Amino acid sequence: MNNYLILEKKKVLFFFSIVTFLLMLSNPSESLAWSGKVIDRETGEPIEGAVIVRSWDRETATPAGSVSSFEDVKEVISDKNGKFTTYRKFFFSSIPFLSQVVENKPIIYKPGYKFLILEDKDSIIYLEKVPTKLDVRKSELDKAEGNYEIDRYETMVFKRMLEREDEFIRFREHAKMYGLLKNRRQLGLEERRRMKASQYYLKAKGPDFYKPLIANLKDHDEFTRSRSAQSLKVSSDPEVVKALIDTLNNDESMNVRSSAARSLGEIGDPIAIKPLIKALRNKSEVLQNHVIFALTDIGDAADDDLIPLLNDDDWVVRKNAARFLYHSENDRALDALIKASNDKNPNVLISIAIALGEFRDSRAVETLIIMLKNDDREVRRRAAFGLGMIQDTRAIKPLTGLLEDPEWSVREGAVEALGMMKDRRVVEVLIEAWNNEDSDVRIIAAEVLVDFGSLAVEPLIDLLKHDDSYFRWRAAWALGQIGDPKAIENLTHLLQDDVSEVRFITTEALKYINRKKDVRPNYYDRTD
Repeated sequence: MNNYLILEKKKVLFFFSIVTFLLMLSNPSESLAWSGKVIDRETGEPIEGAVIVRSWDRETATPAGSVSSFEDVKEVISDKNGKFTTYRKFFFSSIPFLSQVVENKPIIYKPGYKFLILEDKDSIIYLEKVPTKLDVRKSELDKAEGNYEIDRYETMVFKRMLEREDEFIRFREHAKMYGLLKNRRQLGLEERRRMKASQYYLKAKGPDFYKPLIANLKDHDEFTRSRSAQSLKVSSDPEVVKALIDTLNNDESMNVRSSAARSLGEIGDPIAIKPLIKALRNKSEVLQNHVIFALTDIGDAADDDLIPLLNDDDWVVRKNAARFLYHSENDRALDALIKASNDKNPNVLISIAIALGEFRDSRAVETLIIMLKNDDREVRRRAAFGLGMIQDTRAIKPLTGLLEDPEWSVREGAVEALGMMKDRRVVEVLIEAWNNEDSDVRIIAAEVLVDFGSLAVEPLIDLLKHDDSYFRWRAAWALGQIGDPKAIENLTHLLQDDVSEVRFITTEALKYINRKKDVRPNYYDRTD
């Protein structure tokens, strides 16, 4: 009898296991495979390159009610005949009866067409082109992003399409506010150089002016002392210099000491160099900054005192010494900075990288290339920018490799640096960067291509025939900024493009090219 009961129990358990296994699978009433064809509703032609996205959620029963969570997503691309086949996966549940997987409504999308969220998995799917009115594009994008059932960060093709659509929407809104040809790099290096080159000169005042101000340096009110120190910058009298040095050394307020430092810098008396260097050891970053500015105003006379500080035991002193040497034109300073590039402190290396770039000397190239491999992302970014400023073609290959850096700031810095080069090979590298997953890298790469002027025109014209609409509208935009009339004929062909973004940008680009008097001067035209 016992053996019989045991056998019956085994049969029941086996039967229960089979049922449980079947229940653990996703809903068997749904089709595992789905095949179909995507067709242009207007022309009846098949659509190649449409992305078909299927996704699944898991619904789990809890005491508080059913809870839904993302489970999986699958995407396929329609072929040249518009056909596609997508297979459904099997899903298992660790909690039979309490958890099940359900499929969401599929999404079909192709750039230039409306987003389509299907109610049923039809075998024939018709897509409609997006009207020229671009406000419709934003509503379509919002519709796709608002479909919470799709976790778009788990997709590859669909995510990339949405990001590029969103990039165009943001670009269009920017263009409406600032004009199509507004370029955030327009000020660029030339503006910074002009700011750096500007000097402020004032005539010295006599004793009747400065003696009351010297007396005010001992006032109990901090604001009075600070304003008096600032006002004394217009006098180079030794008595004034002495009073300011005393204030720099002894005043209890960092703001007052900072004002004294800046005035000493503007006066430019070398006797202030040693007291200013002593103040570099102060832990106040505000005072350090003002001391650096003061030493910079005094100029190369401070080099001999600051170069040895690159070997100081205090990393803050080393960093500030390198910061001062940004502005040096002394070969001994360059050699000392290269030698100091083996420093282990990333803050010091950042200052060294910036200083080496400011020298614009090819002797620093190998050192900066080595710094591109540093573990600190800001060191790598600053080294990249330094290489860009030097513009030595040896840096093209290592900077190109930096476009795959895991840190977005480093990738963007590499693109900026490549944009400073004067080599035709960089044009192809920047165009290839339009494939980068980082949208900011793509945007910067497009902007710096404009800086190449006529060197970039022919490659950009070739891109007007690219299969990817993103490349077409970006190329049209860049050609519009460059303003070369050679592009007009090729741009005109794009006025009939299937994708509304391309038509919009092409129209605006042609307006600016034809309105030659309104096109901004291309200060960065690299035809030399």
